Amino acid sequence: MTADSSRPLVSVVVPVYNHAHYVGACLDSVYDQTHRPLQLIVIDDGSKDDSPRVVEEYLRRREGAPGVEVIFRARENRGAHNTINEGLEAARGEFIAILNSDDFYHPGRIEKCLRACEAAQADFSFTYVEAVGDDGAVLPVTHPWRAWYDAACVNEWAAAPSIGFVLFESNIAVSTGNFFFRRSLYEKLGPLRDYVIAHDLDFLLRALQVSEPLLVKEKLYFYRVHGANTIYSQIERTE
Repeated sequence: MTADSSRPLVSVVVPVYNHAHYVGACLDSVYDQTHRPLQLIVIDDGSKDDSPRVVEEYLRRREGAPGVEVIFRARENRGAHNTINEGLEAARGEFIAILNSDDFYHPGRIEKCLRACEAAQADFSFTYVEAVGDDGAVLPVTHPWRAWYDAACVNEWAAAPSIGFVLFESNIAVSTGNFFFRRSLYEKLGPLRDYVIAHDLDFLLRALQVSEPLLVKEKLYFYRVHGANTIYSQIERTE
């Protein structure tokens, strides 16, 4: 796929931490995007597994892919919010996306989010989420996470006057990995703050003070639910 100089550059920030098993699928989903040009920024946050080697070997195989420029850094652990912020500072795109290294995109995600934002002159968008397990298979409707998410989305479908009102009750964006926003919005809001499991919600709520978010009503973000998810590991520590 060749770059289209008439289309905006989109920067994709991928923070990596101990996801050697998943990061290949994550990066595949960036290279498989229908949109070009892309800037891919991958930062390994001091992983204790083979993630840095896996990423380095992957990027070497994909070196020279048309329309994709790459930044890769591996350094000591500084935490998720600092890693994402480092990537955001390196981003050159008019639009910025984040992708967690255990999750993955639908191939048309960036193009559809971009077109939706441009059409509505929106600064921020996210999509519906499809929850998958370790093997990438969609979780059954009986899974507790699916039950929570489906119930939260009912509020959006049914009664809420705007997406902003839904977010006050439930974080249906789910993750920073589901964020797609203009660089100008980030410049107004500033970096993610130092909250272990709530820096995504804090960013969303600050964004609401500036701009109503846009929900793209397709499942274009695949969120992997597994025992190593940050939110689950933190919950276990408090039990």
